[in-house]
Parts: sequence; structure tokens; C-alpha cells
Amino acid sequence: MVGYKYKGDNLPDNIFIDYSADTSDYINEMLDSLSNAISNAIISVMLLVIASLGIRSALMVGISIPTSFLMAITLLALSGGYINMMVMFGLLVSVGLLVDGSIVMVEYADRKMAEGLDRKAAYTQAYKRMIWPIISSTATTLAAFLPLVLWPGIPGQFMKWMPFMVSLVLVSSLFSALIFIPVMGSLFGKTEQKNKIKLDEEFNFGKLKGITLSYARLLEKCLKRPVMVLVSAVLIVFSLIVLYTNFNAGSQYSVDTDSNQMLVHINARGNLSPEEKLNLSVDVEEIVMTTDGVDRVLTSIGSGDGFNVYSAMGGSGNRTDQIASLMVELKPVHERRSADKIKDDILSNSKLLPGIIVEAYKIENKPDTGKDIQMEVTSNNQDNLEKVTRLITSKLENMDGIQEVDNTMPLPGIEWIINVDRELAGRFGADISTIGAIVQLVTNGILVDKYRPDNSDDEVDIRVRFPEEYRMIEEFDQLRIPTSEGAVPISNFVTRTPSAKVSTIERLDGLRIFKIRANTAIDPSTGKKFLAVDKSNELKEWISEQNLPKDVIIKFAGADEEREESAAFLGNAMIGALFLMFIILLTQFNSFYQAAITLSTVILSTIGALTGLMIVGQYFSVIMTGLGIVSLAGIIVNNSIVLIDTYNRLRLQHDDPLETILHSAVQRFRPIVLTTATTMIALIPVALQITIGWFDRSIEFGGLMAAWWVPFSTAVIWGLGFSSILTLFLVPTLLSMPLYFKNKKHKVLNFFTKKTQPAE
Repeated sequence: MVGYKYKGDNLPDNIFIDYSADTSDYINEMLDSLSNAISNAIISVMLLVIASLGIRSALMVGISIPTSFLMAITLLALSGGYINMMVMFGLLVSVGLLVDGSIVMVEYADRKMAEGLDRKAAYTQAYKRMIWPIISSTATTLAAFLPLVLWPGIPGQFMKWMPFMVSLVLVSSLFSALIFIPVMGSLFGKTEQKNKIKLDEEFNFGKLKGITLSYARLLEKCLKRPVMVLVSAVLIVFSLIVLYTNFNAGSQYSVDTDSNQMLVHINARGNLSPEEKLNLSVDVEEIVMTTDGVDRVLTSIGSGDGFNVYSAMGGSGNRTDQIASLMVELKPVHERRSADKIKDDILSNSKLLPGIIVEAYKIENKPDTGKDIQMEVTSNNQDNLEKVTRLITSKLENMDGIQEVDNTMPLPGIEWIINVDRELAGRFGADISTIGAIVQLVTNGILVDKYRPDNSDDEVDIRVRFPEEYRMIEEFDQLRIPTSEGAVPISNFVTRTPSAKVSTIERLDGLRIFKIRANTAIDPSTGKKFLAVDKSNELKEWISEQNLPKDVIIKFAGADEEREESAAFLGNAMIGALFLMFIILLTQFNSFYQAAITLSTVILSTIGALTGLMIVGQYFSVIMTGLGIVSLAGIIVNNSIVLIDTYNRLRLQHDDPLETILHSAVQRFRPIVLTTATTMIALIPVALQITIGWFDRSIEFGGLMAAWWVPFSTAVIWGLGFSSILTLFLVPTLLSMPLYFKNKKHKVLNFFTKKTQPAE
């Protein structure tokens, strides 16, 4: 093993102690990275809130963050959970969400105090006015995250902790917004803004300034032309869908991340001695140790389960021809190339060694299913099964961008089947047990006893065998069986037949099964791995063009199967979330139309997320991007809830419906922008893979876990930003649509009424 060694004081000179497969550094780095990301998110959110609400109001909003976190962690512990990577990411995602209710409460009270109310009256009124919008918005967000807790299978065991933690934080934030904030505000609240427009006054452009004034004037024009705005929005959405369909970067089941550890398997065929296995393994070990970026190597000779990658990654055990495995620990991520490039160098250099096959795997802390492409070929016809397996294996070996192809077909070899004619053996007076014992002399030997040495706890077999020069298959025919009539040639009643060697037999639903596996290689033009989905689709198209036997069933498994199952679950989770949100919104608004308007923002958020992926050239990760889109469904509706609720209240006080819509939108402009910006700002550093360490004064770009969060963060940022911009204009416009058509109807009726009146 190569690496740092510890030399104890009481150890012999040639004995060292070292750690292998130590994950503590990885865990500490992951926790530090997420902790710094959470700190960055909190600081960014607080700076934004201070700039918008002032120091005193911002501090009350900020206090809700640690309060909600402590409550959520306590609930996590009581539920039997524990801190892990996805829990930490759940806390990161929650930073921007948990302050939304507090911001809405504090912003309303701040306005009331600016109008002249004392802090106790302002926060009392804010509580009475905002309790149901806050409860509804929190409930809709929970409705999006809670179905994700039911994520089944291996991915679900990994992913469910994030939505579970977010749900706990949201429940805790509801307590903070409805109880803690009003109480603290009634004691310490103070506005830093004066002479604000009164919330219940008639709308007046003259009292607006800056960006709020620009927004009001633009919205006024939109309200006068609702049909044109709606048609424009539909055209924009349709255009973006077409663009994404044609220019997307593709899709992938999981996220391709870096790693500090790798496994290298050495495979060779033949009856190799331990010395030969060692010599072959040493050659590969030298290549691995001299590869740039490798820190230390631990080698295990033999085909045992020393370092079994398949069982750890969803496979069915080591290859039968494995002779050795290497545990490779890489240098820190900032001191080396990516693990994919190191792996590619190891595979390329190992190809020069004759007689061996080398496979390499990154060890990643994420749900995975083994090699990138996995297929199951089943049939009850052995000949056709082998024919199709060889055909597909050959195709994969000749495909561009494919490497490390293998299958589970029996390895080439011969085994001898010995048949004893019991009738003939009886005529010669030969006993079956005696025949078996004589055969064992040529093969494994006869166990006669066991011996335990004085310096060992293990027993040693004592076997009787023929000398080595007589242990050949040709000597079998020369064996003689002792009988009462003398020694009789074994060939008189025993025949031997060669047969293809079969090490293991796998069956699935009563059919023989062979598995075919392969990895994608690095694209030289981009420096990134080929997408497994693209290669799987290429292979599927080729298979469909072949005239394969009808009794052979081909199924894509592994990541391909998990991708379809996860996509189906996320689709069902989205439908379930939308249904729950619709029920909540219908209860809140008592209007199908307003509930439908609110849910329309979900479509906008999805389109925005996909557009963001297209712009930044990022592939669609089924589990992380899909998780982000489903989460968006609950986040984005909050803005519409607050806006529509304000409209429903103000329309009871004003006669002009259009002015009421404009007044409601302008009134909620600041809290909508503020709550949207807090969520986006909390995730922007994560999307850019930037981690700022405030305590150690460091800035980290990338990192082991940085890439894992990028698809989720990108989806939420772009989806939230795109939909929020359209929401500020489209939701008020849709609210005015019934009024527009009502006025058109009256004009048409008046027109025809005048036409039909008799002339005087």
C-alpha cells in the first residue's frame, strides 16, 4: 500500500499502521461544504431583507431562521432521523422558504406602522390579516414536498430525507411566523419607512416611486389588453417548449459527481496460480500508482469479496474471472484532475497489458445501479440466448463512446462428465464408492484427516493424491479399480464426456438469463462522459432493426430501469401535489377560477426550469432536476396566493375592479419580489458551485459534492425567476379577464339594442 503510514512506538520496525477506505475526510468535507453553503444562504438572505425592510424588521425575520432550524432538528431527532447529506441540503433549500411567511407578516406590519399605527396594533392587524394566506401558502408548499417522502426503492431511501427535512422546517417556520414574529414585533417592532401609501386607500400613481411606479404603469397597460397579454404568454411558453425540445442537452438518471475513491478490478481467464495472479496484479498496480492524481493503493489478490463493487452498486457479485481488486484513494479534489479522467488514463494504459481485462469504478455516495448500461437477456432456448448475447456484446464493443463491456455468459472452459454403468461395474465386482475414491485421487484427493499446528487456530486438511505428473486427464483411462478378482481397468464401465464449463446458472421467472453491462467513455470533444441515455437509445434502435429470435426477451435494467421508475414516481408525485394544492386553494378562495389561475403558475415554473437548463447547457437529471421541478410547484404558488387574497379583500372596499387589481398587485409587489429573491439568492452560490468559508476565510470553487446540487438549484432558480416575472403580470391579467369579456358582452348587447330600437 502506498500512502502515509503511522509508526507506533511499540511496533516492530517492519510494521506500520494505516487506514484504508477512510470516508471520514469525505464526510467532513461534505458537511463543511453544506454548512458553509447554509451560512452563505443565511447571510445573503439577511442582507437582502435588511436592504428592503430595515435592520430592526430584518432582525425579527432573521431570528426565525435559527428558531425554525432548531425546532426542525428536534422533530427530526424525535422521529428517529439523523443528520446526513440530504438533511443538510434540506436545510439549505429551506433557508429561502422559511422566511417567506415571516417576511409577509413583518412587511404588512411595517406598512401599517408607516401609516401611523403603533407596533402592537400593527402586528395584531398583520396577524389577523395574514394568518390564512400564510397558512395556505405553507400548506401548498408542504403539499408539493410531502408526496416525495413516499419515494420508493433505493433512490427513495437516499432522496426522501430532503423533502422530509424541508417539511419539518416549514412546519417550524409556520410557528415562527404566526406566533414568534407577532409577539416579538409587538414588543420591539419599529418601521424605518414613513408616509407609505395606505393599504386601503384609493390607488394613486403619484404616491409611487422607482421600480414600483414602473411596474404599476406597465401592468396598467397589460390590464387594458388582457387578451393580447394572454396570447403573448402562450406564444412565449410554446416557443420555449419548441426550443427546449430541439436544443436540450439530454437527460441522465443521476448526477455525475467527482469522488475521492475508486475501485479497480483485474480480470484474467485461465487456471492461474497465486504467483501468476500476483505478477499480473503488480503490473496493473504499477500503472495505477504512477497515474497522476492517485494518492495510495491497497491491493487484494484473489477472487473473493475483498472489494466487491457489484454488490455495492446494485450488481450480482464479482466477475467469475476476477483475480484481484485495488482500492484506490485519490488526492484532494483541488490537487488533481477529475476522477473520470484519472479512470480513463488507468483504463487506457492497462490495455497495453496482454491477457487481462481491467475495470474501474468511482465510489460515489449517491443512489446508483452499477454500470451505465445494463441489459437482461432471457430465454428458454439456450442456443438463441447465447447467440443474442454474443451479438449485443459485439455491438457494444464496437460502439463509439462505450468501454468496459462484459456479460455473465459462462467463461470458456471444459468440464468432464463421468458416467458409470452400474450394471457393468457390478459384473466386474466394482463398488461405486471405491470408484469415486479412485477418481478423487486424480482430482482433489481423498481427505483422510485434519491437523492443527501449534501456532495456528486453523485446521489443515490431510489429503492423499497421485503425484502431480499423474494428475492429468489422460491418466484417468489408466486407472484400475481393485476388486475381489483383481484390478480392473476403469474404462470397462466408466466413460468421460467433455462439456462446456458452467460456473453459475442464473434464472429469472423460470428462464435462463444473461446480463450485459457496459460503461460510457469520455467524449474527447467535450471532456465529459457520453450520456448513457443517448447510448441506450442508439442501442435500442439498432436492436429493433435486427431480426432476433422471438423467444429471446431483452430488457434494459440498471440506471435505465431506475430512470423510468423515478420519472413515473415524480410524475405521479406532481399530479398528487397539484391535486392537494387545488383542494387547499379551493378552500382558501372558494373559486375554481382563482384556484386554476394560481396553479397555472406551476406550468410557468416548469417551462422556466427547462429554459434555464437549455441556456446553461445542463442535462436533465431525472432525480435532482425532477425533484426541483416538483418542489417548485409548491414554492411558486405562494406569490399568487398572497396577491389573489389581497385582491379578494380590496374588491369589497372599491368600486372599480381594474383599479382594485392594480392596487392589489402594487401592494404585494415588494413582498413577492422579496420572497422570490430570498429563495433564489440562497441557491445561486450552490448553482455556481461556489462555497465561501467565513470562518476559515476561504473560497471554494467546485468540490466533491458541488455538482450534486447544481441540477436542483438550477431548476429552482430559473423556474422561480421566470414564473415570478410572468406571475406579476399574468395573474393580475387573468383576474381581469372575466371583467374584460363582461364589458365586451355589454357593448355587444348595447350595440344590438340600439339597432333594434324603432326610429322616432
